[in-house]
Amino acid sequence: YDVILSNPPYGGKMEQSLQSNFRMRSAATECLFLQHMMATLAKGGRAAVVIPEGVLFRGGPDQRVREELLRKFELHTVLSLPPGCFLPYTPVKTNVMYFNRPEVDPGESIKATKKVWFYELTNDGFELRQTRKPIDGDQIPDFLARREESGDGLNSWSLSVDEIEDGGWDLSARNPNRGP
Repeated sequence: YDVILSNPPYGGKMEQSLQSNFRMRSAATECLFLQHMMATLAKGGRAAVVIPEGVLFRGGPDQRVREELLRKFELHTVLSLPPGCFLPYTPVKTNVMYFNRPEVDPGESIKATKKVWFYELTNDGFELRQTRKPIDGDQIPDFLARREESGDGLNSWSLSVDEIEDGGWDLSARNPNRGP
């Protein structure tokens, strides 16, 4: 596919006998869906996927999928959404990963991703309660304005792929512009 936009089911489990089509077996459906998107994205294609927070830092299959994503694809943006953003359906903390598949396979010695731009969204313009009533302070316009140039700010920063590799391929959005 040239474009993939997805909010796959997460928190589900797939039995091992059904995982034979995946390079990295995992019971977690979100890990399997991400692998499926990577496998079906056309060269030159682009994707955006909503994933639960754990996919960004868990070890095992999740870590191996992140490594492959950073090596063979250009992961350019991780948008950290506030917990409760998908209420009343789920309180799970989620992120949106934006990535492209290069026209040419980068090979084993070169990583397709050079740097990843992170944005920590703390206000999506709605209260983080079951009612989700509109509130002031929506940061989505700031995210969209900064995203074009991957501009750094109070809520945004970049990490090189080498820094991410040194951190065990962890893609958690830990904002260095905020105190501990």
